[in-house]
Amino acid sequence: MEDQANLLPLYEQVRREILAGIETGQFAEGCFLPPEPELMARYGVSRITIRRAIGELCGDGRLQRQQGRGTLVMPGKVRQTLVSLSGFSETMDGLGRKASHRILARTDNPDAPAIRARVQAEALIRFDRLLEDDGRPMTLETLW
Repeated sequence: MEDQANLLPLYEQVRREILAGIETGQFAEGCFLPPEPELMARYGVSRITIRRAIGELCGDGRLQRQQGRGTLVMPGKVRQTLVSLSGFSETMDGLGRKASHRILARTDNPDAPAIRARVQAEALIRFDRLLEDDGRPMTLETLW
């Protein structure tokens, strides 16, 4: 009986193999993929098949083409279920990543009547905070 993977288009088979290489660390995040001729030889496929597989992974955000430099392996996306009660730090810890934050600005008693009315507060403090994933900027928050 023929293997299910062999029923997939060739570019999809290569896409999955490259993705598996990223997930296992064979192609490290922040590093460039080998050049196209090397990938063609490794997977035994044509340039158009390699380009289609890489294009799909670029569309998924796992790779990024850089003119004159090559194809960069991007960090994996962080997924957090919205029904979860875990915070950013707990989610990052669970993924084996280092969460951090920086306070970019603090404003005492900002002119924000709509916010003041909504939270029914006499005085407000506004914080603009940058959440980071392994030192890389990830989310900009405004806290009241």
